Amino acid sequence: MMNKYISPVASLVLLTLCASWTQAADPLKFDVTLVNETREDLKLTAATWPLGSFNATDYMIPKHHTGAFRVHVWDERKGRINFKYSTGEKTCRFSGGLGVRRMGAWIISRYEVYTWSKASSVGNFHAVCLASIVKKAEGKGYDIRVSMK
Repeated sequence: MMNKYISPVASLVLLTLCASWTQAADPLKFDVTLVNETREDLKLTAATWPLGSFNATDYMIPKHHTGAFRVHVWDERKGRINFKYSTGEKTCRFSGGLGVRRMGAWIISRYEVYTWSKASSVGNFHAVCLASIVKKAEGKGYDIRVSMK
């Protein structure tokens, strides 16, 4: 008699775990657009994601051009990317991402997703570095737009 109750409960738990696992398997997508406003080519000098079969030279942005690439982060609830681009003595460090923060009181609280972006000049000579992040349609990821001059 007990098995007829355990089986549906066990099935529900298994189904819930499988649904959670398949949701977590979807990567978070960051589409990065980099505007090169300098007089020289920009080279990727550091990145927190694996380049895979690409080289850092594949991420080069010619002078006065715009380049774009996509980065996958394997966590749908939070994620961040960090990277540096350099030209000569100028270097910009860019970062962007999202997280979840708790809002409200101890008893009644909710969680909300927030996004952030940051750009800073870290080279021997000052560069103007800008960054912004915008959420795409639900489930489509985020656009990170950065520029260097």
